[in-house]
Amino acid sequence: MPFSDWDLRKAAKIPGALEHFEGFATRFLQETMECIRNEHENRIEGHFPITQVIFIVNCKDFPLGQLLNLGAIRNIIALGTTYEAHYPEIMYKAILINVPSYFGIGIAALKQVMAPKTMSKLCSYSTMANWKKDMIEVLDPAILPERYGGTADVKKGI
Repeated sequence: MPFSDWDLRKAAKIPGALEHFEGFATRFLQETMECIRNEHENRIEGHFPITQVIFIVNCKDFPLGQLLNLGAIRNIIALGTTYEAHYPEIMYKAILINVPSYFGIGIAALKQVMAPKTMSKLCSYSTMANWKKDMIEVLDPAILPERYGGTADVKKGI
């Protein structure tokens, strides 16, 4: 998920933006649940149940201005609140990569609405040297795109 492509400031300027963003967050999380359900139903018989997801969030080039904008912070909090209220156990882990030093502002905003158990599932890395080893420990390199240290030849997606 290329988080830096999201313009949370622009979204916050639209009339009714918070409600629209909450709707987006709900749809995103509902579609994630549907993907988990489909993968579980189509898994090879005898394999472990599929009940959770690992989010890979690329924060490369995420602008500081987004974290200093009150509307953008409200959107981040709305996403966290929606997750905690309706989807608290779908995330196995969230791996935040290429995280700029100032990203702690967004993490601090999430801490206000997310449970400590959820926050403990966030792993934040500033460089590939730091996250590549850990990512390969939780994800099969065959399904991980090459740009993230795996061997999958993926043109779309993460």
